[in-house]
Amino acid sequence: MVFVFGAVATRSTLQARLSPSPRELLATPSDLARWLVSAGLVYSAPVVTGENLATARALREAIYVLAGRAAGEVQGPLERY
Repeated sequence: MVFVFGAVATRSTLQARLSPSPRELLATPSDLARWLVSAGLVYSAPVVTGENLATARALREAIYVLAGRAAGEVQGPLERY
């Protein structure tokens, strides 16, 4: 299954990213399905697998790194994504 993500909205799925205890909002496949609907990317909740969830999180982290680099901030390596 292929998902199209809104880059800015995707970054907000990890609250308090820089704190010692960030809060993952995409903890389960059903969380991702609900988020896709609430973000307006799909009309009804799709079937989401664990692999889809892992891909969505990796995409979110890559967007975070790229946006930080574009803003001139030093962030972790993109190569791991």
